[in-house]
Amino acid sequence: MGAGVLVAAALAWAAFGTGAPEEARPPAAESGPHLFLSGKYGKVWRVGLDGAVAEQHVRELNPGDPPHHLLARGETLLGWGYETYLLDPALEKEATELVDDSLFVVASAREDRVWVATEDEDPTTKGRIAAVREITTGGRVTVGDVRPPNGAWPAAAVSAGLLMHPHGDLVVWDPRTDDVVYRFPARGDLGPTHGDLVAWCELGCSELRVTDVTTGRETVIAPPRGFWKFRGWDGAFSPDGATIAVPVSAKAGGKRVQLALVDVGRASARAVPDTETDELFNFVAWSDTGSHVFFTGAEGDRRTIFVYDPKTSRVRIVPADVGEFYDAAAI
Repeated sequence: MGAGVLVAAALAWAAFGTGAPEEARPPAAESGPHLFLSGKYGKVWRVGLDGAVAEQHVRELNPGDPPHHLLARGETLLGWGYETYLLDPALEKEATELVDDSLFVVASAREDRVWVATEDEDPTTKGRIAAVREITTGGRVTVGDVRPPNGAWPAAAVSAGLLMHPHGDLVVWDPRTDDVVYRFPARGDLGPTHGDLVAWCELGCSELRVTDVTTGRETVIAPPRGFWKFRGWDGAFSPDGATIAVPVSAKAGGKRVQLALVDVGRASARAVPDTETDELFNFVAWSDTGSHVFFTGAEGDRRTIFVYDPKTSRVRIVPADVGEFYDAAAI
């Protein structure tokens, strides 16, 4: 997701409350992995590797442009719809309210936690954040209310704090100490995060940068040979943080992309064969164990779902019969 989209989405946040106790957490679905897709009018699909589909209408899920309509935290599935809900990964039980009146939710660096926020109700500062709060997926508060600098909106989280664009620059702010602990040297597009690693691009994304915000160490990765830029904002770290799955553009000016795997330690990227698709609706989601990567894209008037097995290097199209979808998560 580009910086402009993040800013636009940020203006949609609102007040919240918490309510679901730890024991209310829905059970995980049967053995996966499964891809979860969010469509119009509250439709949610669960797709198995064999293309088997389960569908549920979750009336609480509303249209909009938040960072996440669906968010997987380990084996827990959350959904957004002006409130944040726990969803049953089997898509059998009713959704359970977790956060009241939150217009979107940001994943914490901890797998079992998320960040939510309250909106400043002062009419002179409308649209700014009054406070952020970290909670577990069971509703327990782990970091209490703190106001971000100038009421800035969080875009993502690392262990060291929250990433935000208070004045156009990308910074890491620690809500525990109310200090800016890292400032990026250039503006650009934010990619995925893991631990204290931040993937990002300078404008154009001709190179992918991975920065450790605790040490300042930066790794710069070029696109695979034959490709000219990354779509870093659509990427996702593997659960162990060793690999980033990210779309890459096939040629300058073209509208086709392909899945690539970035080895962070080796600072290298390779394209995954047989995953070429249109530069639309490109969602990347790792299963919670890292055993599979799902990658989606548009093919004319339909959507295609690829699944890649890093262990066998096998890629195939999942033959799932689903409608139009606008977000994806995997467990």
